[in-house]
Amino acid sequence: LPIQMCIRDRVNGNPVVELQLSVEAAGGQTYTTLLRTAISPVDLPRHQPGMIVEVVVDRQDRQRVVLAKGD
Repeated sequence: LPIQMCIRDRVNGNPVVELQLSVEAAGGQTYTTLLRTAISPVDLPRHQPGMIVEVVVDRQDRQRVVLAKGD
């Protein structure tokens, strides 16, 4: 998933970022969604624009995603 990031706030010293994600579904279909989440400053280098990350998609609502553990 290529990402675009914008820092909006901080929670417990961690930046809250908005990640615009281009999600490629299992069948090859691609769609865009927005994820707002806190990310440790140590992990920010792994979540830069254009990078690919793994997410878990809600089966009931594909717009709801979370970063997979390890990302």
